Amino acid sequence: MEKVKLLEQLFDEKLIAIINVFLQAPEREFYLKEISQAAKVPMATTHRILQKLKKASVIKERSISKFKVYTLMKNENADFLSTIMKHKPKAVETFIHEVIKVEDAIDRIILHGEERADRANLLLIGEDIDGGVVKSVAADIESQFNYRITFMILTQEQYAQMIDMGLYSGKKKIIWEKSK
Repeated sequence: MEKVKLLEQLFDEKLIAIINVFLQAPEREFYLKEISQAAKVPMATTHRILQKLKKASVIKERSISKFKVYTLMKNENADFLSTIMKHKPKAVETFIHEVIKVEDAIDRIILHGEERADRANLLLIGEDIDGGVVKSVAADIESQFNYRITFMILTQEQYAQMIDMGLYSGKKKIIWEKSK
């Protein structure tokens, strides 16, 4: 079993999500709100977890005026976490990152069903989304990761109607949403 999967089963997924934010950008300083948004963890929970990580000497806190920034420490504890949680970019995460850079009409991306080892089904919700651009990004992901992303582009109204009709029953998870 992959080490990260084992950790996800044994430990709080919110803690792991926050640690992963730091491991993806070990040199970067983050504000509390940035960490919370990147990890998709409520700010109060993020703050509590940051205090725990600070006490464990995994991250350090620095005050700038009225604000605090957090960064990954360069020590044995952080190195150990980095080793066991070696984060490789996932295909879906990379797809989201790339598609929102080139297509700003997307308001929300929803994972429909379970993400599998070789593919994922996504619903892209927004007005006037360019399907050609999205298709190109999906093709790049398929060639880079050998991972197939199937997607459907819908307006918010179309999505709501399909939900009402029961066409998108089953597991759905919002995996990205545009900040308002």
